[in-house]
Amino acid sequence: NILGGLDIPTSGEYLFDGKAVNKMNSKELARFRNQTVGYIFQGFNLISELDIVDNVSLPLGYSGMGLKERRQKSIGILKDLGLEHELHKRPAQLSGGQQQRVAIARAIVKNPRILLADEPTGNLDEENSRAILKIIRQLHKEGTTVILVTHDDEIASVSQNIINIRDGMLVGI
Repeated sequence: NILGGLDIPTSGEYLFDGKAVNKMNSKELARFRNQTVGYIFQGFNLISELDIVDNVSLPLGYSGMGLKERRQKSIGILKDLGLEHELHKRPAQLSGGQQQRVAIARAIVKNPRILLADEPTGNLDEENSRAILKIIRQLHKEGTTVILVTHDDEIASVSQNIINIRDGMLVGI
């Protein structure tokens, strides 16, 4: 939450590109979150009343992008993730793996510099887990910094750097 600008540290300083995130006002924090960070939540956090195109388009609306361009970009990413036949469905009409791909599309649609993924495979079967990890690895190859939280040693083993945290304390790098 601190890395994504959702929470402010109680002590110390959080610098991103030389700017003190912990000293940003609410408007600056909102801009930082919208322009810099993509979030993949464990529970997907999709909006049930919206179809998947509108779910993915949502973050682009805050950036001032026009409706037509938002929809085109969102549809393109959903197609890239193999969801071209599901565009007008709502989240409840999709499998867990499909919902996770929608959540990834929403997180990456604005080309974030940082992708925060909280247990992105925690609710998925092995096949969907592999597919999601493949997408995340590709994003990393394209230059996105990926911070992935997992309890799965197999998933952690494919990471470049592993930081172990126990009870809120750093216990190993």
